[in-house]
This record gives sequence, C-alpha cells and structure tokens, in this order.
Amino acid sequence: MGLATQLVENRVEADVTSGDPGTSTLLVDGRPHRGAGTVDALLASVDAS
Repeated sequence: MGLATQLVENRVEADVTSGDPGTSTLLVDGRPHRGAGTVDALLASVDAS
C-alpha cells in the first residue's frame, strides 16, 4: 500500500469516527456540513470551502 493510500485511509477513518454514532455526517473539506441537504446548499458549501 502506498503512502498516499494510507494517508487517505487515515483521513477517512478520522472522518468516520468524528461524527455522532448512528447519525450520518456529511463533511465538506473536513468540516461537518450544517446546512440543508439540498443540492444548492451543498454546492454553496463546496464553493465556500
């Protein structure tokens, strides 16, 4: 396994464990998305990050 793959796996694991158990957490640029779950709101969060 390459270094980049390990780094991604470590980040995914950190993201998975950072949320509330049993509650889906959508992360945008490593931060929880707190807005609506609409496409427009998600695109705005991505554009702002």
